[in-house]
Amino acid sequence: MVHMIGKIFHNIVNLFSPEVTQQAALETEKKERYEAPPGVDVAHRVLSEEAAQRRAELENLVRVGMPYVKRDNMKKHIRRTVWKIVGENFKTTDPDMIEEITESIINVVEIDPTYQKIFASSEESETKNA
Repeated sequence: MVHMIGKIFHNIVNLFSPEVTQQAALETEKKERYEAPPGVDVAHRVLSEEAAQRRAELENLVRVGMPYVKRDNMKKHIRRTVWKIVGENFKTTDPDMIEEITESIINVVEIDPTYQKIFASSEESETKNA
């Protein structure tokens, strides 16, 4: 029994010795070092790359395609205006004639800043009234 108490006492004393503390620290460090690194989220990685690619494509489309979008919006606005004026004043609904008038006006608007201002201001007032 004395021998057993001596061993317990010896273990308690050795538990706080610098050598044991250092050994425990090394083993903890080894555990931390050899733990498996967190897994790579493959889905996240693939989706991130795809999102970056699509964003670049969209920015390119906006940069290149924005004049076409503006032209289409202007064309729709002019076509509505032409339909309204021709329909009220001339009582005709010939789509070819309306399209020809619209294209002629669009060609002038693209070149002449005065007409650009006229149609831009009328488009703004139309969106405010809507």
